[in-house]
Amino acid sequence: MNEVFLFLEALPLPLALGALSLVGSLGVLGFTLRWSWRSLRHLDAERARHERSVIAERERVAVLETQAERSWAGYRKFQVVGRTEEDSFGNMATFRIKPFSLPSIDLAVSRATHRIPKQALLELPTFKAGQYLQIRVDLPGEANLLSRCYSLSEVDSGGAYQITVGRVPGAIDPVTHMTYPPGVVSSYLLDRVSERTVLDVTIPQGDFHLNEADLGPAVLVGWGIHAVPLICMFESIARSTSSREAYLFLEITNDDDLHTLLAPILKMAENDPKGRLRIWLSFAHGETNTEKVSRRLPKVSSEEEPETEGRVTFREGRQAVAWIKREVPKHFSTSAEFYVSGAALLLREAKHDLEAWGVSPEKVHFEVFDRESLDAIAEPEASGVSKVTFDVAGKSADWDPDHRNLLGLAASVKVRIPSTCKIGKCGECEVSLVNGRVRYAKDPDWKVKPGHCLPCVATPASATLVLGA
Repeated sequence: MNEVFLFLEALPLPLALGALSLVGSLGVLGFTLRWSWRSLRHLDAERARHERSVIAERERVAVLETQAERSWAGYRKFQVVGRTEEDSFGNMATFRIKPFSLPSIDLAVSRATHRIPKQALLELPTFKAGQYLQIRVDLPGEANLLSRCYSLSEVDSGGAYQITVGRVPGAIDPVTHMTYPPGVVSSYLLDRVSERTVLDVTIPQGDFHLNEADLGPAVLVGWGIHAVPLICMFESIARSTSSREAYLFLEITNDDDLHTLLAPILKMAENDPKGRLRIWLSFAHGETNTEKVSRRLPKVSSEEEPETEGRVTFREGRQAVAWIKREVPKHFSTSAEFYVSGAALLLREAKHDLEAWGVSPEKVHFEVFDRESLDAIAEPEASGVSKVTFDVAGKSADWDPDHRNLLGLAASVKVRIPSTCKIGKCGECEVSLVNGRVRYAKDPDWKVKPGHCLPCVATPASATLVLGA
């Protein structure tokens, strides 16, 4: 640098100024070229990122279009193509069903325009592990068609859907106080339905499903037939390529309950090379026939035993969160997602115990099968005075929390609102909301139309409420 200044001092003033100007120009040019090069690299990276985003969006739209092509509105005819007994008493069975007819669209137009191939219409929409199908049947002696919800029990059934049904014991409806015989629809399916029987079926639906965006541990806690959606979730995680851990805690009554459903996932847990799958089977009553149960498990060689030891555990007695807490890592209280499915009393206990453990409510998901289980997990509503008017019937009543929902209030004043599931899944009780507001203890699975509500799970949220019923 000193030599440069000495050289400039030796030059006449005009030449020195010119030389300085040239050096400055070259510096600016170098900076500009460098900045331009970086800008071009940044633009290339942005362009590549944009192209990837466009490709991903096109793929997403293609999936949605495919799903839309395969989907249908309302009910569609399906035929039973297989039935497997899940116990020795005829109280549990798994049904495989396939489309019996094409969706109600103009096939002539679709064939003429070549927009939707016939084969595509016979393919089924995918579903999320944990969702259910709504089955509608026409029973002799019943004034109305009856529908019930049954969980999908297998992730990939080869172009078919698979549901597992358990017989429902008799009960008294907590809303209308009517006495019902043992499971009208479940008894029909278990006692009368066989291969080639045709059923009305909706598309898969439901908000209780595996959160695929969260790759943290999944703790699945279920009792008996209520554990069917959890078995499907476990299978989904086992078949995935992620490193997500799955811990399944299942209590069953008899050694052969759900045996065909359990066999594949027991084998998956034993053969999992990553050691991320664990299963605990608890037997609530009597002594466990361990030899009988172990026949469902794959044979493990002596070399593999140390690696697979403890992945499937059999035990006697009832399962509870207090015991489960001791079986999982401590960090699960903050890092794991909990999926719980069982009868009302068990859900209430699990909800209380998980709260006491410090698990965030946002990390806990409950499946609701009936009115009692919905009430078990619902937060108590704030008391208030509301006047409810049933516009069509011309009757009014003051809101009483003892009725638990608007359907119960309607029944108390002899206003008939057709209903089936009573837990916000079938949508049969949907009525117009003429005036006022309602609240839901749990958002219903049914997509309620604007300006309408589901009385079976709604309570008043305004001083006056007018329903079109």
